[in-house]
Amino acid sequence: MLAGCSFSSSRHQMSTAQRFDILPCGFSKRSNRSEGGGAPRVAAGDARNGGGGGATCSFRAHPAPPVTQAVSWGAKPEPGGNGAGGVWERSSRAVKRAHEEGAGEEYGGPVVRAKRTRMGGDGDEVWFHQPIAGTVQAAGGGEGEEPEEEKVFLVPSAAAFPHAGPSLAAAKEEEFSKSPSNSPASSGGTDGGSSAVPPPEQHARNGVPAPGAAGREAMELVVALTACADSLAARNHDAANYYLARLGEMASPAGPTPMHRVAAYFAEALALRVVRTWPHLFDVTPPRELTDGAVGDDDATALRILNAITPIPRFLHFTLNERMLRAFDGHDRVHVIDFDIKQGLQWPGLLQSLATRAIPPAHVRITGVGESRQELQETGARLGRVAAALGLAFEFHAVVDRLEDVRLWMLHVKRGECVAVNCVLTAHRLLRDDTGAALADFLGLARSTGAAILLLGEHEDALNSGRWEARFARALRYYAAAFDAVDAAGLSDASPARVKAEEMFAREIRNAVAFEDADRFERHESFAGWQRRMEEGGFQNAGIGDREAMQARMIARMFAPGNYSVQAQGDGEGLTLRWLDQPMYTVSAWTPVGDGGGGGSTVSASVSTTASHSQQS
Repeated sequence: MLAGCSFSSSRHQMSTAQRFDILPCGFSKRSNRSEGGGAPRVAAGDARNGGGGGATCSFRAHPAPPVTQAVSWGAKPEPGGNGAGGVWERSSRAVKRAHEEGAGEEYGGPVVRAKRTRMGGDGDEVWFHQPIAGTVQAAGGGEGEEPEEEKVFLVPSAAAFPHAGPSLAAAKEEEFSKSPSNSPASSGGTDGGSSAVPPPEQHARNGVPAPGAAGREAMELVVALTACADSLAARNHDAANYYLARLGEMASPAGPTPMHRVAAYFAEALALRVVRTWPHLFDVTPPRELTDGAVGDDDATALRILNAITPIPRFLHFTLNERMLRAFDGHDRVHVIDFDIKQGLQWPGLLQSLATRAIPPAHVRITGVGESRQELQETGARLGRVAAALGLAFEFHAVVDRLEDVRLWMLHVKRGECVAVNCVLTAHRLLRDDTGAALADFLGLARSTGAAILLLGEHEDALNSGRWEARFARALRYYAAAFDAVDAAGLSDASPARVKAEEMFAREIRNAVAFEDADRFERHESFAGWQRRMEEGGFQNAGIGDREAMQARMIARMFAPGNYSVQAQGDGEGLTLRWLDQPMYTVSAWTPVGDGGGGGSTVSASVSTTASHSQQS
């Protein structure tokens, strides 16, 4: 059973889990998928052309931009506009005007520009799509609003994907009437099944209350997303064009249900994939923020928000800390190597636990790896203040480099230290190397530190391998549950905190759906997949004990009681946090095969081409 987003009618609440039971999230098998793209899934050509059978959802030839700068598309039409074949945004207003004149002549209408508004201050500003900003301003009185700036939010719309013809609901009703799965017995979700929407009376037969207007539209969004993905897999750009236009009309990051919001970000990812699949049909260079994976302070802010409204960060951090403390028992000098430390939210709790021991360690060292020198320096200073307040002898060492480029000498491992390697939501990025060499090198580096334990916290999902359509379906289920979990915190639709948290998941969605090969680094694996990879890399499972499990369940009960649960993997080999019936995150512990651990290689501290920062208390 799948978990996902919830939406409400007057008396009943139905989650995406229930909708996915009714609405298959798979993709129908096609007997003849041609490279040129067949007919669209909806037979809209006759209706649009009076039965003439002319070309319908086709892409228009793109105008060549006068200069090569980043452009964007996918905005809502401006008032009074009659649509355009392309939507563009440029930093230079002179270039905009010049391009608008050329595009207007070719398409017979104005070019529409996408805008987002930045609101907030003191380093915690949030970017909104223009309609969302209006909603927030209306709700909050407009205080603290900064001047409007242009920033892309790549959601397709009718302006970007021109079409005409029957509504999606009518097309779906026709599909359902022709589908062999329109009987009550065939309404369960299976891969390869029809994506037709069951009528309201079928909801009653399944024991699920019929949804209201927002609920019906949310189900139509799931249908449109899966149909669009199916069209992309079949390389049918006409059908993809149709569904992207419909998604742009219905989905919104400020929608009334979590499904509306998650669908907006999936539509954005699908639009990016269309651009990358058919570059000869689009003259679009998406802004760098959508393609380079750089997140800056956004993820740091989102993690703080998630830490306050969900158990996700606490489950990962506190459960792994408890297992690490068990590995540190009896050791006087301890060293934690965090291969993606970010703001170091995990470590104040560990320092406090070490300080309250009957015999605190004589020396605590934390090595933090990251790509931002400033963030590492701030993290080290903050942890140093915490350690000083607790009376711990503490040293922080920063390594400014990519995870793939870290070497043993950079880590400053000392003889006699008990070393623990910590990997939270970072190891999956190494899987973009299809040969497996990157992960093998990393596990070899972990072994060479003489680590007593390696702690792993990862998404519990299988988005690394398999057919793209199947990966898309799994991603949709997973992130529908994530948006449901954020929605359960009770934040208002106009809350900047909710937007920040959802945009963090949106960045993962964008990369997992739109990109391939080395550009796709959101390669989530299931626990079974990680177990196989860790064993191949020379590690064995060290188990998660009853104490860690008890703490994890206590954390889960602190948020949305009854919705979160913690389930053991195998015979205590790991712990998985679940939202309803959807597995979300798994933690596990590993030790090198044949190594006792607890020691470390002596590495010269005098060699350093990597920026480092040490702080003694």
